[in-house]
Amino acid sequence: MSTSSFAKSLKLGLANESIITKYLNSRNFIVIPAYQIEQSTGKGPRVFAPMDEQLITPDLLCIRNGKMRWTECKSKAEFVLYRKTGIFQTGFDIACFEQYQRVQEVTGIPVYIMFLNAPRYGISEPSGLYYQTLDKLVETIDHSCTNEKTGSKSGGLHYWNEYDLIKQAEYNDVMIY
Repeated sequence: MSTSSFAKSLKLGLANESIITKYLNSRNFIVIPAYQIEQSTGKGPRVFAPMDEQLITPDLLCIRNGKMRWTECKSKAEFVLYRKTGIFQTGFDIACFEQYQRVQEVTGIPVYIMFLNAPRYGISEPSGLYYQTLDKLVETIDHSCTNEKTGSKSGGLHYWNEYDLIKQAEYNDVMIY
């Protein structure tokens, strides 16, 4: 990814994290953002665990009624139609997924993944704010594409079917925040 496309992607991600934060606030969550980038290294925030282990932190720490949860915000232009099955899917990086599993393990705080998927004009496909717990996502991975298959420099992607996610809100209902 070029520097300019990374910067554009980062800007969109931060804007959508702000929108999701405001939406969660409207649902009585206290939200502590953890998504700031260290300018000198370009690295995101870390959880420093015992044994000098550094883990990628999910974007938000959310608190409501004395209960905490990590929330990772994923901004998606759209769901992807998986041609093999004809089912809409979304996904994200395997390496980050594994880091969030470890964060959940060492902190004892559950991790939720929220996907904000924009609608495409004139196209009938799912859009809106979806979520699922990390534990449920582990159980419902439809398929994974590793870098050997995709040629990607990352470790590849896990994919989930739209019906395995819980729709929290319509896109326009989230965008009012």
